[in-house]
Amino acid sequence: MKQSNPTSHRRIVYNIPGHAHLLTFSCYHREALLSEDCFCYMLAESLAASLTKQSYDLWGYVFMPDHVHLVVWPREENYRISSFLQRVKLSSSKKLIKHFKTTCPEELKRLETSQTSHSYRVWQSGGGHDRNLFSLKAVKWARNYIHENP
Repeated sequence: MKQSNPTSHRRIVYNIPGHAHLLTFSCYHREALLSEDCFCYMLAESLAASLTKQSYDLWGYVFMPDHVHLVVWPREENYRISSFLQRVKLSSSKKLIKHFKTTCPEELKRLETSQTSHSYRVWQSGGGHDRNLFSLKAVKWARNYIHENP
């Protein structure tokens, strides 16, 4: 099933049963938020909850200082990869913003936006990059690619 991303008219997402997905998404303004262990832990918690709630398997991942790569496989035939990604990003954003507000509010300045609806942003807007992996060779390439990141 083809799905247009509502945040970008040029980006098309393909929800095809039997395909795994290589997902990449970045921190707001490429801030190195993931160089901090506590945020990696919050992201890992959000990811684990989303995998369980939405019936996905995690086949590979790497948290880089300013971006994330995931290889995921939906266990259900009908799925929306954008809903999965949105859940991961929203849940982890809420946790980090709450953490910053209670422990180090000065850090929130790095995440301020000029939008009234979203005062702070942890992730770049939009869906990031999604690549369908339709063969074992493609999955192996993706896992090698992300695990060989420096």
